[in-house]
Amino acid sequence: MFRRLHRFGGALVALLLVDGLVGACLFRTGTDAEVSVTPARDGRVRRSIVVLPGFVMKGSLVATAFAPYLGPNDAVVAVDYAERGVDPDQIYRQVMDALKRLRPATVVVYGASMGGLVAMEILRRYQYDGVPYGKVVLVLDTAPSGVLDVRRPRWLIDAADWYRGGPVATAAWAGVAGLMGDVPVGAGGNDELIGAAHHAAAWAGTAAMATQGAFIGHHGVDASDAKWSAVVGPAYYFQGEQNATDDPLVDVESGVGGWTAVLPGLVVVPVGGRDGRWHVPLVERPAESAGALLAVLARVEGR
Repeated sequence: MFRRLHRFGGALVALLLVDGLVGACLFRTGTDAEVSVTPARDGRVRRSIVVLPGFVMKGSLVATAFAPYLGPNDAVVAVDYAERGVDPDQIYRQVMDALKRLRPATVVVYGASMGGLVAMEILRRYQYDGVPYGKVVLVLDTAPSGVLDVRRPRWLIDAADWYRGGPVATAAWAGVAGLMGDVPVGAGGNDELIGAAHHAAAWAGTAAMATQGAFIGHHGVDASDAKWSAVVGPAYYFQGEQNATDDPLVDVESGVGGWTAVLPGLVVVPVGGRDGRWHVPLVERPAESAGALLAVLARVEGR
């Protein structure tokens, strides 16, 4: 039995290596993230909300789902991660180019799940640039503070350092993803948009999955981030209203603890109607998440 398992494991590794080699040579994937801008409805921008989505999630679809709930002077800068790799320098440049065009009075950074770790890298660069738009409002949604908060086997994350994805694994993952259960659709959920989000996640490609996994494995908050008081104003952490600790992907208690260590004023906000077991259902239930976002922004402004 052990020999059979050993042979199967060896064959699987060999298949992944060949698939990765084919992917690197023939399966062309882009390395640049894309940033889209949803303009303010009345043309005058007061707030710019930077959406940094979670693992294999498209920020542009989150922006579309949130748009009906935002204020008339809110613009959205949404990030779609590259097909291969997460490059914080390139993402930061594109986000700042968008903000220069919008010239907002207030910048809100919304980092969902893995997007919280991307937000951390963006804010480090923002601090280095001298905080050009003043302190940001930071909203973390079920975000890990590092790889130890992720509820996935460490060997799986470590494998992302050497496996870079390929066409065979991509097709296999798309088939598996189609069998997974869906989150119950909530207020504001649009079937067409939800279908597009699920299709995008299923076909994001193992190149994207592996490199995003590698990014998670190598990034997290540390002692130097304690200087964020000069960069971050109010900071909030969204989690499910029910069963928050049962999130399948993130240890929420550990995540809150890690972020609080560098953001002592972090306020935990339960998202009304959200079950923690669903893990950031932003497109499926946009009214809940966008409503919570607007509520904390109204609190910031004293309304």
